[in-house]
Amino acid sequence: MAKIINFPNPKVSAENSKEAQQVIQKWLNLPEEIKEKLINNVFCSVCGVTTIVDYTVVPNEYYSDVVLKGKCKRCGKEVGRLVEL
Repeated sequence: MAKIINFPNPKVSAENSKEAQQVIQKWLNLPEEIKEKLINNVFCSVCGVTTIVDYTVVPNEYYSDVVLKGKCKRCGKEVGRLVEL
């Protein structure tokens, strides 16, 4: 089941496990200015530093961090950003 977050409309991808929900909640609890800095500081192999758009928040395999998976705002190439929580 996916859950929509309103910043800026990413899709949250997670199993309904307690661990997954806890790590997603950590992301949601980050201050908006911190999330904005992370979203606007993603590396694209084509463009360099860019902004991630149309991203999904995915817990890593150990449910300790999240990965933002989405597209480069400039060229549309798939990009990702690990966020250590």
